[in-house]
Amino acid sequence: MSTIHWIILGAVILAMAVVVRLIFTQRDLGDILCSSRAFCSQERRKFWLSLQEAVGEGYLVLANVPLATLVTADKEGNSQQEWLCQHWIDFAVLELESMQPKAVVQFERDNASQWSLGRDKSLTKLLEQAGLTLLWLPSDRYQHVELLRHALEQANSGASELNTKGSEASG
Repeated sequence: MSTIHWIILGAVILAMAVVVRLIFTQRDLGDILCSSRAFCSQERRKFWLSLQEAVGEGYLVLANVPLATLVTADKEGNSQQEWLCQHWIDFAVLELESMQPKAVVQFERDNASQWSLGRDKSLTKLLEQAGLTLLWLPSDRYQHVELLRHALEQANSGASELNTKGSEASG
């Protein structure tokens, strides 16, 4: 064997050793200090429960959902899918039986943290293309069940796949 063959063989063995080491070693998390925190604020939790009541039985409301779990990019390319993975929505309404997304409830932003100020046009267009109802609300203080039910019906504008005839209003 020539010298180049020995170098290639050595590099392959070294690469295999590194891969095996990475597979069998675990990161030590003992030095990281962690504590639990509430999943969402009390105000947001009240809104969540009101929204769940407004959509009625047969639907599940999830909070803080990655956009990529609801929509996928049709075109090949990682940049679009990466963009979807980086954005989260406030609430998703799923049909309980099939776990298919039916609606998104998003709050208008009063700061430029994730989406642009107010209503994000790119999110609106994206969800429209995906066939999902999008309800924009000014804040999570919008907790009256009947008002939420009516707002969802209006957002869905007649082609109602979303059963908004849930239980009686409270709130």
